[in-house]
Amino acid sequence: MSAVHVFAGETVQSDAVAGLVPQVLLHPPARRGDLLGVAGPGDVVVIIDGDPHHPPRHDEILSLLASGVAVAGAGGLGAVLAADMHPYGVTGIGNVFAGLQDSSIADDEATCQWPGGRAGLRSLLTLAAVRGAITRSDARRIAVQASVGSGRWTWADLCRIADLSLEPSLRQFHGWMQRRAAIRYAAGSDAREAVGLAVAGLLDAPFVPTVPWPRLAPGLAAQNEGCGGLPARLLTLALYCAQWPRRWHRYVLSRVGYAVGDLHPGELPDGLARRWLTPGEALLPFSEQARRVLVRAAVLDPYSPAWPVTRRDADALASGLAASVPPFPPRDCRGLARIWEVPEADLGVTALDRGFDSPASALRCAGSQDA
Repeated sequence: MSAVHVFAGETVQSDAVAGLVPQVLLHPPARRGDLLGVAGPGDVVVIIDGDPHHPPRHDEILSLLASGVAVAGAGGLGAVLAADMHPYGVTGIGNVFAGLQDSSIADDEATCQWPGGRAGLRSLLTLAAVRGAITRSDARRIAVQASVGSGRWTWADLCRIADLSLEPSLRQFHGWMQRRAAIRYAAGSDAREAVGLAVAGLLDAPFVPTVPWPRLAPGLAAQNEGCGGLPARLLTLALYCAQWPRRWHRYVLSRVGYAVGDLHPGELPDGLARRWLTPGEALLPFSEQARRVLVRAAVLDPYSPAWPVTRRDADALASGLAASVPPFPPRDCRGLARIWEVPEADLGVTALDRGFDSPASALRCAGSQDA
């Protein structure tokens, strides 16, 4: 049976999803990099919520689709991503998705959260002024008067402390907020519907995108055969050269290092942290953790700027390196761990550090070179 992965936590709480359908695999709201390698062919990924400041990239979703994963979006940020990626095969579900399609709902309305604190109120007042629901001057006056006191605010508090001259603007602001609340309620219903469809197996059908997926770079042909995206001439170095991981890290960071600031490994749930980092690496500074996660995620992402490795890149990567090839190639994980001088438990991240998507891929490459 295919696995159903659900990214939720804002539009609908994870424990509510677990109560409805305990067999789903729950994840927190999706952040950039979370979708890489999360599911395999035949699985279903349902995106409901995500980090609005560091959302998943569109090429992460394309990578899932290309690997045979059914992807659906509903509710909050998931509906926004589905509206963007629907032509490529992502299934959009529910009224919020339909509203995004016909432009009756804006992106920020679909991802809205009801604020409890005064900082959230100021943000919504600013947005309401930008949308034309109230004037900028009235938004500032309401924000100033609402800043009195501390803690959570209510409409009763706001109306009690506001000047009578602000009553018309408060009514307009309240109407605007009621619309957002209605959209949020619809998003919750859409999210539950999407999870139900996924568990019922109604999202497993193969997709035929109306827009062709971006063509994979020619250098990635080898990746689909299980030996990684590295050119054949670099595989021996990747397998047996002790200096290779450091060289490979520098190369990948030269291509994608601009994204280091978007990663916050210290905020990763324990399950995801264990997937990308060894227990010892969890003690490193967050900046170094971010670099390692970025390099490893790039190996699994066929649309990463790290690919393809061109002939000139390969020359630079191989320059000055030599591999000590053993008389007999490794046949199993124990042999691979002995050659790489790491514990077997760390083989997954070590393979990524060397440009292979898994230890199994490295073993297949070793075996093919011996043949």
